[in-house]
Amino acid sequence: MTSPDPVPGAVPPARVPLPRRVLTVTLAVAVLGVMVGFAVAWPVGAVRKVVGLERVTIQVDSCPTTVEKNPPSCVGSWRLRDGSTHTGSVSGTGRGDTGTVVRGWGNAHGASTGLWILAINIPVTLAPLAGLLIATVLLSRVVLRVRRAGRSG
Repeated sequence: MTSPDPVPGAVPPARVPLPRRVLTVTLAVAVLGVMVGFAVAWPVGAVRKVVGLERVTIQVDSCPTTVEKNPPSCVGSWRLRDGSTHTGSVSGTGRGDTGTVVRGWGNAHGASTGLWILAINIPVTLAPLAGLLIATVLLSRVVLRVRRAGRSG
């Protein structure tokens, strides 16, 4: 059985040219690839800062002396339960803390005077994953639209 003749005067549906379809899908896959990389790398870095935090006593060795809007963190040292001593950035300290001993949380990667680091790292970890989900849905819609356009022509 053959398909009926088109209605006289009807305009056939426009077909998206092949180069445009290829460009659209390639661009969508590239964006998704960047999103996957971002959604994996960022949370790994954020989780690394939080995993293994333990209560420590921090000796604040030096702090920046310049008055800046966002000065660099102070530098200090702390000892973990396993006896290892670490030196590095101490978040939550400022110019007046040089030479003081403060209680905080630390691991092999850094130290902080408060657990606010968790409040920052949890949303920072989830945001790229949510972005990846949104990008996947949008990419699926683009691919479906391109497939439908290819079949209709």
